[in-house]
Amino acid sequence: QRFPLGEPPDERVIDVAALAALLGTEGVAPEAPVLVMSDDGVISESQLLSRLRIERRSAAVQGVVVHSGGAEAVAGQAGALVDLHREARGYPDRAAIIGAYESRFGFEGQEGVVAAVVAQGARARVVFDSQLPSGTWLTVWALQ
Repeated sequence: QRFPLGEPPDERVIDVAALAALLGTEGVAPEAPVLVMSDDGVISESQLLSRLRIERRSAAVQGVVVHSGGAEAVAGQAGALVDLHREARGYPDRAAIIGAYESRFGFEGQEGVVAAVVAQGARARVVFDSQLPSGTWLTVWALQ
């Protein structure tokens, strides 16, 4: 076939239903905002937050990069941060967040959301941290 319509799976799959269930079992209220951040380059922040909105049946999922104004506005009330990243690390610091911006749009004038997300690190607790078969890391932080 000259123009294939699809390719075999490449292990870049996240079980978003299980991820949404995990948030509930870790005490994240269904109405609590959830922040999503990705610097993966393959699984985009937009894809992940859209699927998480569908699974949680809630629009209260904001992308740190793609919805910076929304993420900044709700960061203090967020119940969790879902972080998809290329290297093992702790809670995202300023450099990690700026790196996520630079990999997608470029960083200029986003100091407010960076400060708001970094400030949540004081109440962050890891509830899931695993390297996916693709090599990407998925870390979920409960913000309580």
